[in-house]
This record gives sequence, C-alpha cells and structure tokens, in this order.
Amino acid sequence: MTMGLFKVLIRQGTPPDQITFSAVLLARNYGSLVDEGMRIFSSMEKEFGVKPQGEHYAFVVELLCSAGSLVGSKKL
Repeated sequence: MTMGLFKVLIRQGTPPDQITFSAVLLARNYGSLVDEGMRIFSSMEKEFGVKPQGEHYAFVVELLCSAGSLVGSKKL
C-alpha cells in the first residue's frame, strides 16, 4: 500500500519529503525488499533533493542487516 501511494504522489507531481521517505523505507524493511529500498534511498537526494537524515540511514542499515548484508551496511 505504501509503495502504491508513493508512486501516485510522484505521478501527480507531489515531491516526497523526509517523512514520506521514512514511511516508504520502513515499509521496505517489513517486506525485506532490499533492492527496492536501496533504490529509493539512493533516489532521495539525487532525484528529489531530500538529504537523508539519521532515521533514513537507520532504516537502510536495518534493511541490509536483516538481509544478511552487514558489509553493505558498513559502507553507508
């Protein structure tokens, strides 16, 4: 559901903010969707101009660790 709403916002031209990215990254954690979560994280600043904050990094580290990629989380 969260990802669907995220895509609707993008299509409608509504830029996502830090809170929106937090919700989407958290949802990727619950779904263990590592690749999608990493794509979203990397798009934050590049595509939308939203600088990742501590909570965004925490969500990504949790996502990578739960997927067994502790090495990937250390690179952040």
